[in-house]
Amino acid sequence: MFLRTLRAERMKLHHSPVWLAFLMIPILPAVMGTFNYLQNIGILQNQWYSLWTQHTLFTCYFFLPA
Repeated sequence: MFLRTLRAERMKLHHSPVWLAFLMIPILPAVMGTFNYLQNIGILQNQWYSLWTQHTLFTCYFFLPA
C-alpha cells in the first residue's frame, strides 16, 4: 500500500509546476545577493564573508515570511 501511495504522489508531482519553485526560490536570492554584493564591492571589505552575508540577507527575505 505504501508503494502505491508513493507512485501516486510521484505521478501528481510529475504534472505539477512545483519543481520550478523548488529550483527558482534558492536561485533567485543567490542572484540578487550576488548583484547587490557586486554593486557595493567598494564598501564591503571582507570578500567571501560579505558575499555570504548578502546571500543570507536575500534568502531570509524569501524564507522567513513563510
